[in-house]
Amino acid sequence: MKKTILKLIVFGTLICTSQVFAVEWNSLTRAQQKALQKYEFSWQDVSEPEQLKLIKRANRWLDLPPERRKQAKERMSKLREMSPEERDQVKKRVKRFVNLSPEQKRAMKEKAKAFKALPDEEKQQILDELRIMKEKVKELTPEQRKVIRKATKGMSPQEKLAYIKDAV
Repeated sequence: MKKTILKLIVFGTLICTSQVFAVEWNSLTRAQQKALQKYEFSWQDVSEPEQLKLIKRANRWLDLPPERRKQAKERMSKLREMSPEERDQVKKRVKRFVNLSPEQKRAMKEKAKAFKALPDEEKQQILDELRIMKEKVKELTPEQRKVIRKATKGMSPQEKLAYIKDAV
């Protein structure tokens, strides 16, 4: 009997001291609820730290201008259509970009902007030639590939193509 009472006291103490300070769904703004709508019915199952992260993401989303939201939705749609291997490649590229210095990021953005400004036929020709050169690079030794990869890091497609043509 004493053991049962002791267990009840310990259990009651545990319940009382393990307060949950989770964010209530109804305390979110309508805009936050809309941004987080896929969590509406499972919100109470999400841990408080995860809820706070999701709310922070929702707020960042809501702060984006409509054009940026549209771009983000288009990119997410493209990501969903990719194979797992393609998504992994995208993640690696994003991770590399995030680790660049501000100057390197600016230079990459300028090069990407210049490439996008090219006529479609010219862009396609460059990309086709790059694919051919990449196949040739695959035939090289791992050490040679490493040298080329290091040398072409941060180059525009045009610059990479010119470098690989000279190197191979």
